[in-house]
Amino acid sequence: MQKHYPPSDNRIFPVLSRLFITCCLLPASALADIPLTIDDLLTAQNRWRAELGLSYSNANQQKVSTGQPIFVQVGPVQYIALPTRIGESRVNSDTLVLTPGLRYGLSGKTELYGRSSWIADSTRIQDINGQQSQSDNRFESLWLGVNHKFISEGKSPALLVFLEMAAIENFKLSASSDTHMVSAHSWLVGATTYRVIDPMVLSLTAAYRANLARDIDDTDYKPGNYLLLNPSASFAVNNEITLSGGFQWTNMQPTIINGVEQGTRSTNTNMNLGLAWLWDERSTLNFSGRANISGNNSAGLGLTWTYKLGYLPLRKPLGKSTSL
Repeated sequence: MQKHYPPSDNRIFPVLSRLFITCCLLPASALADIPLTIDDLLTAQNRWRAELGLSYSNANQQKVSTGQPIFVQVGPVQYIALPTRIGESRVNSDTLVLTPGLRYGLSGKTELYGRSSWIADSTRIQDINGQQSQSDNRFESLWLGVNHKFISEGKSPALLVFLEMAAIENFKLSASSDTHMVSAHSWLVGATTYRVIDPMVLSLTAAYRANLARDIDDTDYKPGNYLLLNPSASFAVNNEITLSGGFQWTNMQPTIINGVEQGTRSTNTNMNLGLAWLWDERSTLNFSGRANISGNNSAGLGLTWTYKLGYLPLRKPLGKSTSL
């Protein structure tokens, strides 16, 4: 049975710290897309966790270079490249992405996971030929990944490393072309470190995505690689709500078609805000918002529902007379 303590009781701080980790916070602040459990950043051993995410992004670009795609962020460390027409002067797009996922705790330090994405995109174009619009609805990708904890938090900050592979990618060479399926042509590697300073948590995530060239209709097509850095801070308001804020810097390389770079290397900075709500012992809701500070003139909103499957083990007591 849960016990309540007045704010003056210093035992509330370790409680809030654990509840922050329970809250699966920061889809916006990018804690490596890792679901947070009560004592750890990984799904408990031999346990399953289901996720369902819905992301909305709006992007506005002017004087788009020839063939340069629009990159839409759909997750903490994931982007989708939407092809554009050649010679556009202004592009405004709305993108909705549905992302179901499943995670499994292989051991106390290792977690396996997979997720897929479906997109619905609407784009308005204005150029010298007037105004026009186009839309797209399709399956986008299936990713498989692994998280592993190398260092537990103690005298030094915790360290987790993750590796992801695109098992299936369904993409377009241009806005008017057909879709094409490829496998194992995109890889993502990164690390997350964090430190708990009751009642706050400071974290930093770094990730790099490498895209291999692919031969499509006798065209050598290589999407641009990117590097992402995301520092953030979170505060446990009470035993149900946690707030977060941070920044994300991205360095995006240009797409290469038949050996020719389409555009130039670009950088952008976003401000991220998040709220995690511990709905009950199984469910967590995460709300996120992203606003561009410099770079690509985009913004986004996200909602992620995380649900623990199967039997729930008893939580560890915090002391002789305290329990969650």
